[in-house]
Amino acid sequence: MGQLFESGTFFTGCNYWASHAGTSMWHDWSEKVVSKDLKTCASKGMKVLRVFPLWSDFQPVERMFGCGGEKMELRIRESPLPDTEEGSAGIDPVMMDRFEFFCREAEKNKLSLIVGIITGWMSGRLFVPPALEGVDILTDPEAIRLQVKFVRFFVKRMKRRKSILAWDLGNECNCLQSNGKVTSASAWLWMNSIVSAIRLEDETRPVVSGMHGLRVDEQSHWSIRNNAELTDILTTHPYPLFTPFCNLSEFNELPSPLHSTAESLLYADIGGKPCFVEEAGSLGPMQCSGERAAANMWTSLFSAWAHDLRGYVWWCGFDQNHLKHPPYDWIGMERELGLFTADHQPKHTAETMKKFTEYLGSLPFEKLPPRKTDAVCVLTYDQNHWKTAFSSFYLAKQAGLEFKFASASAPLPDSDFYIMPAISGFRVIDKHRYDVLLEKVKKGASLFVTCIDGVLQPFGDVFGCRIDYRTKKPSRTCFRLEGESFEMTCDSPITQKLIAEKGKILAKDSEGAPVLVQSSFGKGKVFFLSVPIEDSALESRNDFWKIYRKVFELSCGKISFPDKPPSVGITEHFDGKNTICILINYSSVPVKFKLGRSVSGCFPDFCKNGVISLPGNDGAAVIFSGPLSAGKKIRNP
Repeated sequence: MGQLFESGTFFTGCNYWASHAGTSMWHDWSEKVVSKDLKTCASKGMKVLRVFPLWSDFQPVERMFGCGGEKMELRIRESPLPDTEEGSAGIDPVMMDRFEFFCREAEKNKLSLIVGIITGWMSGRLFVPPALEGVDILTDPEAIRLQVKFVRFFVKRMKRRKSILAWDLGNECNCLQSNGKVTSASAWLWMNSIVSAIRLEDETRPVVSGMHGLRVDEQSHWSIRNNAELTDILTTHPYPLFTPFCNLSEFNELPSPLHSTAESLLYADIGGKPCFVEEAGSLGPMQCSGERAAANMWTSLFSAWAHDLRGYVWWCGFDQNHLKHPPYDWIGMERELGLFTADHQPKHTAETMKKFTEYLGSLPFEKLPPRKTDAVCVLTYDQNHWKTAFSSFYLAKQAGLEFKFASASAPLPDSDFYIMPAISGFRVIDKHRYDVLLEKVKKGASLFVTCIDGVLQPFGDVFGCRIDYRTKKPSRTCFRLEGESFEMTCDSPITQKLIAEKGKILAKDSEGAPVLVQSSFGKGKVFFLSVPIEDSALESRNDFWKIYRKVFELSCGKISFPDKPPSVGITEHFDGKNTICILINYSSVPVKFKLGRSVSGCFPDFCKNGVISLPGNDGAAVIFSGPLSAGKKIRNP
């Protein structure tokens, strides 16, 4: 796998189209502009460019038809395909020469390239060869054959270029065809065809997914696991405007700065493969100011690095507001997304990317050791996986917990603490998986379940309480957590009431009915919360995170930094001698709190006399001697 994708390393970069032409760069070619563009990108500390050999330019084949619509041959601009390897693949040799030049310029500027080979979708427009217009690109046999021919020739020709870091399947290829005509199986077959074609010609480089909007559910059209099975590295394109349950706060205020990290960790943990943020962006000045975009970028860079997400790549390099062809003529949002203006003037975001690269280079360590985790978050059947994952990650961050995601449909990793949030529906978790989980609890682990309307059997004998009744009537529950003076309010699509039996009541509603119950199960502990706090956590002003912390502390002891405010996330990384903690303020409001232990070093130097002062949307690497002892920590494998 490419060195830039190694655990503990981190790269920055952008998605690149030439500043003068955008998607028309390959046929409206300018060596002078490309050379200047790449120098400009490298000057801001970028290490990686994601680049796109536009499919309709590189394989511009047209289908000829005879009498009565009989299919005849393929040609390029009326000319017969040459009797060459290029001709057999339907490739325009001029485009290949131009891409060779591009690779050489990247080498001169020490830029590595992620090449999106099947770029048939870009920024709201399809760019497919004329012969395939109107064809089902992902399922039609002839379409797949042409793609395989293109991929094999392109990779065979370009694999000698040292600047190429990885092969990307293409830009969001799950947009090439309507999902109504794609099944999980047909998506797998298409990916397998393209990946196999790449690896037939080049086994030395990793294959990158290039997809967005993947699902936990294995039966969905485009699942995380299918992508992880076939590719080496997963990708996210976490635009808040296009992602459900996002864009609910200002771009640099919680929960927005957690979005890219939460989605990427979900992919990495469920897929079991590395993941990086392949497309990030504010989506232009009509969404937020340049200052907020830069603040979000700085926070997100810190967060992606701290969570070993390998890289962060902005969309895109240069503004395209001077271009008149589609998609720029059609879609206003696509015109001002660059790190630079079209005339190469850097924006706040370009300077922020350079500053972060310089910051990493100034640290007294080269690689960040693996992040330690406190818990496993188990996503179950019949729930909205992304909403549940994002909201539970948000609550855990506020509470001071670090966890990894797991799916109820796969073997569960070992942990001392499991969270099964917002269970819903009749299936939840298959019995053989549930039995394994309960066996882990019997041996000493803890399990915390929160509930929408999910069904778990067995239930009462496990959780020390039973259901008095459930109705379909929506409800609003006011409840008070033990030891707290304030009430919390949680909405639910149903009404349910508990009866506590052997369990201890940790929270009651305004009528005195139990809401949160703790019980013992074997050597372990179990907790059941009858209201779905995750369902409204992303918009609620309730301090639901205090429930996460309370349950964890009853199970595993104090967190490492109990004085931290909820806007601060902290990851711990032990290198065998010292513990490096990455502290990130995900809010614009400055914070100050006691660390409660001696500090060996702080970068930047925000720490004085054991108290750290974090500016808004900023972070720091703090080094402590030896391991941290508070709570139980489980190192990620």
